[in-house]
Amino acid sequence: MVDGQASREALRFQEIDLLRGIIMVLMTLDHVRDYAWGAAVGDPMRVGEVSGGMFVTRFLSHFCAPLFIVLAGMSARFLQLKGMSTAELSRHLALRGALLVVLEVTVVDLAWNFYPPYPITYLQIIWAIGWSMVFLAILVRLPMVAIGTAGGVLTVGHGVIEALRPAELHGWGYVWFSVLFEKNVLDTGLGFAVRTTYPLVAPMGLIAIGYVLGGCYAPGVSQAQRRKVWVVAAITGLLAYAVLRLTHLGDPHPFVAFDNPWWTLMSFFNPTKYPLSLQFVLLTVSPGLLWLTITEVPRWTRPLLALGRVPLFYYIVHLYVIHAAMLGLAFLQGFGPQTMDFQARLGGVPEGFGLPLWAVYVTAGAISAALVPLCDLYGRARSRYGGFLRFF
Repeated sequence: MVDGQASREALRFQEIDLLRGIIMVLMTLDHVRDYAWGAAVGDPMRVGEVSGGMFVTRFLSHFCAPLFIVLAGMSARFLQLKGMSTAELSRHLALRGALLVVLEVTVVDLAWNFYPPYPITYLQIIWAIGWSMVFLAILVRLPMVAIGTAGGVLTVGHGVIEALRPAELHGWGYVWFSVLFEKNVLDTGLGFAVRTTYPLVAPMGLIAIGYVLGGCYAPGVSQAQRRKVWVVAAITGLLAYAVLRLTHLGDPHPFVAFDNPWWTLMSFFNPTKYPLSLQFVLLTVSPGLLWLTITEVPRWTRPLLALGRVPLFYYIVHLYVIHAAMLGLAFLQGFGPQTMDFQARLGGVPEGFGLPLWAVYVTAGAISAALVPLCDLYGRARSRYGGFLRFF
């Protein structure tokens, strides 16, 4: 690749879009697994109870949420590096964050359930990123040191606050603690409940860290300098994970050594995802930073680039496609409409429906590949027309 600022600009976005594209495919794999195996398996990472293949399939998806949040913070910094003023960036982040929150409880919730209103509304990753963007909209007005400090304190310190949780919490105290720190189900009193799948404090810390890391792409930073930062940060993060995992720090569910060496290995790579524990963040973000050290994006990865350039668009569309495909496959397996209880089971997928694990991989790959042309078309339209499309 030719040296110079223009080439660095192109590589910058390609390597990050490629990482986003990989995240989209891994996420698709996990969501297909949700419909095909979720009810039958429950927790797909129960050491000693699930197969190695199921454990690895779920583990691959662990990189998606924390890396996507970090990359969202980096993308916000890119807007500033391109010339957007602090006031404009703050306004953009607040509007986009609010949009994501609304999308989570409307369009995304409908995609998962196909039945409004569902008894439980899941406040998941789009919700968490949305509120994190609103939080970052406030932080960007502060000095960079303050943003980095806030990110570090929230990412590292939220586990300490969780550990200090009073034994009994009631009323609004319980609600706020659940939204910020703890995965719980909250009764709204309106005929449905909400599940705080992704408590907000850890994602807020991660997006701030991502914003600071985005400074590594400033015009005055060479590619060699940037790669050095990624390597040092990644190796430090992985070593810190190993130390914390073995010393039972930074995660509410400690590492367990079993008589079975495979179970021991599974336990070592099984930190807490809900909420995003410090161990979980170190294990998943560190390899992502190492990935960013690539010096050239292979031509064969262009389909992944198409997905990574429009991640929100892909996220919404892929949920509807997966859900419709799973119901279609259920019909092909002989399940009729009367077996699809949309209130009792996620998305109405009938009891007894399922796919072999290999078919989960094939289905996820086929769906990702099928959406490449649509994402490419949308990406071109967004580049050409801009406007409201830039929010997706």
